[in-house]
Amino acid sequence: MNELIEPSLGLIVWTSVSFLILMFVLRKFAWKPILDAVDERDQKISKAIQAAEEARREVGSLAGERDRLLADIKDERDKIMADAAKTRDFIVSEAKTKAAEETARMLGIAREAIHNERNAAVTEVRNMAAKLAIDVAEKVLGRHFADQARQEEFVRSEMDKIKLN
Repeated sequence: MNELIEPSLGLIVWTSVSFLILMFVLRKFAWKPILDAVDERDQKISKAIQAAEEARREVGSLAGERDRLLADIKDERDKIMADAAKTRDFIVSEAKTKAAEETARMLGIAREAIHNERNAAVTEVRNMAAKLAIDVAEKVLGRHFADQARQEEFVRSEMDKIKLN
């Protein structure tokens, strides 16, 4: 049983020779393809990292351009809104001015019409009063009363008969 625990010199030599042969074969045939595959994978990873960095920079520049475009659009919108507000204020102001002028013109026409109607009514009342006075005078002159009191009583009764409309 001791033989299993302590290796013999022949076992050590043959194990070492086998290991060196295996190392030579692996180095000659397997080591180079494995290293080439690792190098190729390393290059692919480096290229992917560079592409990601490039994409990140491009996204950053696009984000900056987007922000600039949004700011330009906002400025343009604000300018359009300001122009619209000025136009609205101008239109409202002009409409108020025209309404005030039209109101003043219509008031002037109405005042003139009222004045003309009043003058016509006054003239008509004067004509009616003159006609009444003439009618009363004709009746008074048509009847000659000796007594002044009877004459005044007659005039009053005639005046009561006449209705002023």
